[in-house]
Amino acid sequence: MDSRIEISIAIRDNPDVVMARTEARYFAEEIGFEPVDQSRIAAAVSELAANVVRFADGGEMWGARIDRDATKGIEFTFRDRGPGIENVDEVLNDGSAGNGHSRFGMSTARVLVDEFEVDTEIGRGTTVVIRKWVRH
Repeated sequence: MDSRIEISIAIRDNPDVVMARTEARYFAEEIGFEPVDQSRIAAAVSELAANVVRFADGGEMWGARIDRDATKGIEFTFRDRGPGIENVDEVLNDGSAGNGHSRFGMSTARVLVDEFEVDTEIGRGTTVVIRKWVRH
């Protein structure tokens, strides 16, 4: 396990989504984010955790403090072993999952954070990493 990990939550159902959101907000406050950015982080975490429940029937979330060039930040990784995403660009641009479902959570989360990465493989699952940096 990565020694930077400070939050680790199994996401299986809606109460886990609420826990992930709450813990993310407290963690962001502890790191030094302003209230508006705490809310953005909590909202992004909530959207991505909800997608883990909705589309993959569960997964995990990890959170860590990060530093880059003397700037503090926060990073969350979401991993599931769901069906994967057929067209990531479509999902990120218009929220369409291409299967009759909406994945607006991913496109919403992307605009709330500073960095957003997706790695997906059909039939194997999806990993999403988000980062936000404390503003000076």
